Amino acid sequence: MKKILMLLALISFGATACSDPEPTPVRQPDSTGTFTDSRDNTTYSWVRYDDLEWMSGNLRYATAGTLPDTTPVSPGVYDDGRAAAYYDRYGYLYTYEAARTACPEGWRLPTDAEWSQVGDAELRATQGVALLAGGFCNEANSQFSDYDTYASAYGYYWSATEDPEKVGNNYAYARKFCYNSPKVERLSIVKDFYLSVRCVRDRINH
Repeated sequence: MKKILMLLALISFGATACSDPEPTPVRQPDSTGTFTDSRDNTTYSWVRYDDLEWMSGNLRYATAGTLPDTTPVSPGVYDDGRAAAYYDRYGYLYTYEAARTACPEGWRLPTDAEWSQVGDAELRATQGVALLAGGFCNEANSQFSDYDTYASAYGYYWSATEDPEKVGNNYAYARKFCYNSPKVERLSIVKDFYLSVRCVRDRINH
């Protein structure tokens, strides 16, 4: 039964065709800055809208429940460079549970409401946020090794908000967009999927 639900969820990923509505007006951020993650010394830019700050790049911190595996291969072992090339551009993909704990101290996964606070399409269009089409991965449907199958075409981002209407407490809300449209779609996605992460923090917390 779980596999059937997962398959239906996967089909819904590609069932919605990309459209090309009117361009969304770009709202400039109220402030900008940088933040360095002390765990691995990765530096992120951020932009502020009202009292909420968004990282301007996808999260790049490796933890359990992330893809791709960027561990260096042993000498003499063939490496096609896919993992490193994907990571350099898109960061990591995370399961929902990994995404909930992966953000650095002081930062967190945005809620479903916070994704809509500024306007999803505005976040996509604004240069400061610049959402990336990193694709997704679904281990249960033989795409575990093809983590970059939909990269450059679709972008998927977790929210912290679970979907209470789905049986089994195994779905959470996320955002999806297509490379050729400014529209950002709200979806309910199985928590075992691997999606991109953007972290946010409240202005009053620092």
